[in-house]
Amino acid sequence: MAAYIGVLTNNGLISSRSNSAITNTGNSTIGVLSNTGTISGPGGIFNYGRADIGVLTNGTLTNGTLASNALIRGGLYNAGTIGVLTNDGTISGANAVIYNTTSNSAGSIGVLTNNGLITGQTGIHNGGTILTLTNFGTISGSTFGIANFGTIRALNNGVRGTITSSSDAIKSSSGGLGVLTNSGLISGNIDVMNQNQDLNIIGGSGANFGTLSGGLITLSAQRNLNLSGNLILADSVEAPSTGPAPIIIPGAGPLLPLPFLGSIGTLTNSGVLQIGSSNAPATISVIGNYTQTSAGALNVIVTPTASSQMNVTGAATLAGALNYVFAPGTYTPHTYAFLNAGTISGNFTTIN
Repeated sequence: MAAYIGVLTNNGLISSRSNSAITNTGNSTIGVLSNTGTISGPGGIFNYGRADIGVLTNGTLTNGTLASNALIRGGLYNAGTIGVLTNDGTISGANAVIYNTTSNSAGSIGVLTNNGLITGQTGIHNGGTILTLTNFGTISGSTFGIANFGTIRALNNGVRGTITSSSDAIKSSSGGLGVLTNSGLISGNIDVMNQNQDLNIIGGSGANFGTLSGGLITLSAQRNLNLSGNLILADSVEAPSTGPAPIIIPGAGPLLPLPFLGSIGTLTNSGVLQIGSSNAPATISVIGNYTQTSAGALNVIVTPTASSQMNVTGAATLAGALNYVFAPGTYTPHTYAFLNAGTISGNFTTIN
């Protein structure tokens, strides 16, 4: 028999010593589950089978301030359906904090929004489907910030958002990761090596910049890293098909802007940007501006007949190092034009 709870509100303490504090299973439904207190157990909330939670909220925002006392300890296990999941407090656990899986059932979350803190060994583990994941708070994991083995159609890291891990901030393996929009900070590795699709990252707009730092971006073989919007790129990037290199963007396709950006984006290079593999020049297009800081380096692949190409629709501001990477062959005197931009200012500090 199916059970139904219209609204379940906790302002105090719901706890269990040995099991999940709240279990919703079978054909059962909870219309609205609202927590501004503490839900605590080895498993915080267990939603399983054909069970459904329409709206799950942890904490509430008051004048922009998070509910510091709203806590789900032991995490959330979902193998059912959750329509809307909003965290304005803290969700913590020893292992995977939010574990969304298709084990014997749906494993579906429509809209997941985090304004607070999600922290554990893995912040969010997805083996099912998340239609939209938006983060304005902190998602933190000692092993993974976000581990995706299912489908995340859209992942948005907002202006105040941080996704961080000492290992992989984002890992997407054999699943599907849609467009990644980052106006905040992603600190740690981004590993999509086994995803077999391009990685598309859109930065901020206007005065907002998205930062990628503290790790290595690993692409699938023969796949591209497509960047647009305002981005500070301080990561290294590796494409397995061409062998390791500091930053490789192997594709020749343009980096397409999205209409809602509303302004010209800027790609800022404070790491090492290599265009093409060691023996094969490539062409990349930056729709907007390219800025290379004093800590940045641009590696240009050169063959006896061609070189890498960078096309910038806006302004190119140069500093740092320019490194020529010569492929084997017989060379004769030749002039290579590798950078085309609307305007060019500054100079490379060192040329190797």
